[in-house]
Order: sequence, then C-alpha cells, then structure tokens
Amino acid sequence: MQGAPYWGCDGSLLIDSTKDNAAEKDGKPNETVEDEGFEIIDKIKERLEAECKGTVSCADILAFLARDSVAHYGGVHYPVPAGRRDGRISRANDTLDLPPPTFKLGNLTKLFVSKGLSRDDMVALSGAHTIGIAHCSAFSDRLYNFSQMVKADPSLHPTYAAQLRGECPTGSDNEVDMDPPSPLTFDNSYFKSLLVNRGLFTSDQTLMSKHGTATLVKRFAKKPALFKKKFAAAMVKMGSIGVLTGEQGEIQWSTDERGSPESTPLYNYTKKASTDPSMDRNYAAQLRRRCPPRSNNVVPMDPPSPFTFDPSYYRNLLVNRGLFTSDQTLTSTWATAAKVRQLAGNPMLFQRKFAAAMVKMGKIGVLTGRKGEIRRHCRRINRCAVRLEATSCCSTLVCSALLMWRRRERV
Repeated sequence: MQGAPYWGCDGSLLIDSTKDNAAEKDGKPNETVEDEGFEIIDKIKERLEAECKGTVSCADILAFLARDSVAHYGGVHYPVPAGRRDGRISRANDTLDLPPPTFKLGNLTKLFVSKGLSRDDMVALSGAHTIGIAHCSAFSDRLYNFSQMVKADPSLHPTYAAQLRGECPTGSDNEVDMDPPSPLTFDNSYFKSLLVNRGLFTSDQTLMSKHGTATLVKRFAKKPALFKKKFAAAMVKMGSIGVLTGEQGEIQWSTDERGSPESTPLYNYTKKASTDPSMDRNYAAQLRRRCPPRSNNVVPMDPPSPFTFDPSYYRNLLVNRGLFTSDQTLTSTWATAAKVRQLAGNPMLFQRKFAAAMVKMGKIGVLTGRKGEIRRHCRRINRCAVRLEATSCCSTLVCSALLMWRRRERV
C-alpha cells in the first residue's frame, strides 16, 4: 500500500479517480486491493478526525496499518516513524513505477537500487508475497505457450503449473493465493516454495537465479525469525522513501477525490482548494493580481532580486514561494530539501556548485574535432561544408574552387 511514484507513504493510493483523472488505486497493479480495505481506512480516518482534527495523516494511517497487518498475521510488531503528510497527486500511470511480476533479477535489482534499497531489502520485501492473492493475468504467460519449445515455464514446478492451469483456464482472470501452503500466515513459507520452484511470479522465482539472492532465500527459508527481522527493517526503510513532512503536502480531512493534473496552482487547484496549498497564501494572492485568469503576463521568477544572481531563489522555496511546481517540489523530499537549505544559507557554495554544474551540462552533446563545423553565419550552415561532406573532400583548395564557381554562376 505504498505510494507509487516514490514507493513512499504519501497516501496517494487512497485518492479517488475523477472524470478527468484516473487515480493510483485504479492502476492495474492495484487490482487486488479490495474496496473493503479502503472502507476500513475511511472509518479509521473519520474516528481520528472526530478526536483530533487535521492531526493524523492518511499516509501515517497506511504505514501503521501495514505494520499492524503484518503483526496480526504472525510477523513482528516493529516501530514505525510518524509525522508523514499526504500527497496531493494520484495518477494511475504512476503505478508503472512499481516492479511488475514479469521482471527478472537484473531489472528487479536495478529498480530497487534506484529507490535506495539494497539487494537484501529486495529479497526480504519479496517475502510480503507470503500473504495475499494475485490475478491469473499476472502470471498466465508462465502457464501457456511459454515458448515454441515448451508449454510452461521450465523454472515452474510441473505439478504446481498443472494446479495453476486448473485454477486459471485460458482467458480467465481468477484470483489465486500467492503462497498456497499458508496464505493467511506471515511466515517464511514463501521462501521454502522458491527452493522447490513454486514461486508464483517470474519476479519471485528469479530470486533463485543468482548465487547471492539464492543464498538469502535459503537463509530466510531456514530462519523465520531472521526473515521477520529483516522484513521489518526493510519496511521502515521503504516507508521513508519520498515522505512528505513539515510544510510539505497536507493532512487530508478525508480520503476523497482530488482535482485533475491539469488544474493550475493559482486557480481551481482542487475541489476544496482554489490555490495550491504548498504555495504561500500572500504570494499566491500577489500572483493572482499579476496573472488574472486566461492572462499571459510576465512576472519575475525571483521577486526579491530578479536581476541579481544570488541564492534568493532557494530562500523563497523555504517559505513556500517557489513560482513553479517544479521549483517547490525540490522541498518535497528530505534529500533535496537539505540541499535547498544548504544553498540558501551559503551564497558562495551555490555559485560554485552552479558553475560546476553548468560546465558539466555544457559538455552534453558537444561536437568537436571533425564533427560539425565552424559556421560563418550563425543563422545558416556553411554551403561549402555541406558540399564537401557530400563529396568526401576536405581540401581547402577544393573549397575555394567551389566558392569561386558559385560566384561565377551568379554572374
């Protein structure tokens, strides 16, 4: 139940779709999330709002529910940091960032590493498949017409493959248990199944394809307490990815719908707020005066010092006065927000870092040596250079002759 864009607990999974926007909960990877689960969260939120309005975020509710669910089914009760705030954007397409069941080990590892999670975290978190259900469409490619040579995936135990074909006839999208031996117990049965080629998804069984991950699978299959400990640690780590805190995000009053992604930060931002709540109210009012609806006036991007190259831009972000969404979003994660604070307080550091980044960016796609040309007029490519390239001739003498010929032709 993690927010798809960053795998962080920002509550984005709970937001309803609108006629203009398909929300995350309607993304294909979330098909197995039952409506009853959302209804339970709604009831919890209503009770909390009645006791302490605007205090506990939907994101924190999700984080605690995930922990309590694990503990309820047999896992350990681990401490969960609180203080998250709720995100405002939810798009079905963002679920494409979640690891699909068809991934093999290389892509799976790369995706987890890109989120700051280790190989050990990846294997431990995969153990979450010890509980829950899956739709046949997530793994049917392993059961039918796997290749021209074999009907079923050879890495899938033949008896288990036959059992799954019985539960998933061709063209069906039934639901099956992800861990048949103990579908309602949080234990290490999942890892024991991998040892005998009974992993349901390609992304499950692929953990046995390399020595490093296979060794971890064997350890978890042998030591249930170790698995539960590692899983709890990985859940806390994953629950910190992309978390919104402090002035970032909001505390949702309920888990209802939000505006479409096309709404603007100044007007019709959501059904409940005309302006982006992450923008300072006085600054928003100032911008509305400068930019009436449907106008296209010009405004300075850094009002305090629009003609001075200084770190004023970063100081604006710290007080929610970023002009663009792409500006203010730099304070939406701990890592980038820390950089913003650092540059805001150190003008020399900002100017030095900016200069280094400009040099680095200036090397992208550069043409040197025999690549490209030195244009005689910046608005036009050199005619001679085009002719020479076509004739594979690089002689200065020939170039001069061609130019003389062109002048004579004009006369």
